[in-house]
Amino acid sequence: MADLFTGLSQSFQSNRLGHGLILSHRPNDGPRFAVGLRAWIQEVMCPTPGPSGKACRSCASCQALSPNAILEEIAHPDFLYLEPANETGYSVEQIREMSTAFALSLAMAKRRVVWISQAHKLSAGGGAPANALLKLLEEPRPNSLLVLSSSMPEALLPTIRSRCQHFRYRDPARALGRDRAPEIPTGWEPLLEWIQGGATPGRKWISPADDDGFWKDRQGAVLEMQSVRETLWLLSKEYWSKWDRHAALRVWDLFEHLELLLNEIKRYAQPQLGWLNFKMRASEAQLWKV
Repeated sequence: MADLFTGLSQSFQSNRLGHGLILSHRPNDGPRFAVGLRAWIQEVMCPTPGPSGKACRSCASCQALSPNAILEEIAHPDFLYLEPANETGYSVEQIREMSTAFALSLAMAKRRVVWISQAHKLSAGGGAPANALLKLLEEPRPNSLLVLSSSMPEALLPTIRSRCQHFRYRDPARALGRDRAPEIPTGWEPLLEWIQGGATPGRKWISPADDDGFWKDRQGAVLEMQSVRETLWLLSKEYWSKWDRHAALRVWDLFEHLELLLNEIKRYAQPQLGWLNFKMRASEAQLWKV
């Protein structure tokens, strides 16, 4: 069975894709899904694809979507990536700014692509952001593609779901029958043990992120930490009933602050300092009020 992005490429090359896509994935597949989707978007936007339709990887558009460009935070004028404005979800202002971007002329790619991550959070504010998005879906711009990704597509408004083609991502390893319990990446076991013990203040633990070399490839480091965070969450679920209220609050807030840290690391320099500060405060229970 072909994977999602191979199938999307075939549909794209035969003009069978609409202007709005919903791509759903399992929560623990987020990092692998993101890597595959970025590569596919590079292909879709390339103005000079090869004979097979693959991205040339050498034009200005491809270069602006390459891993190095992402690492150096080089913006692509025809590509927009949206994340929720806060923990609650998206704001109407974000959708309005996106609508303005859709009206601009193309600068270097053959089509404009907007990727809305965690699209189920469009339902924030009584669904106002989702309603603002409907106009774009009802009146699509030429040479544009709107991609909504979510691990909870059922939370999207029915009016949005009905106007988009829905595709589901399945990790290739699982599709081949190798589905198994998640495993924590090597070196992160001490953090898992600390969390499963209720994140007791004062206990020291080490991780690969403590080494400055871990951060030399910032994009790779962020992807690994996203995978670690999701795996830690899945492997810690069975322990919730064993913790008292204080431990449960400590662990819950640890995951919340780790997600905030990852969002900051994507945008700012010196990620290792951010991690070490997070770890120091986490170990000393300074992040939480319980």
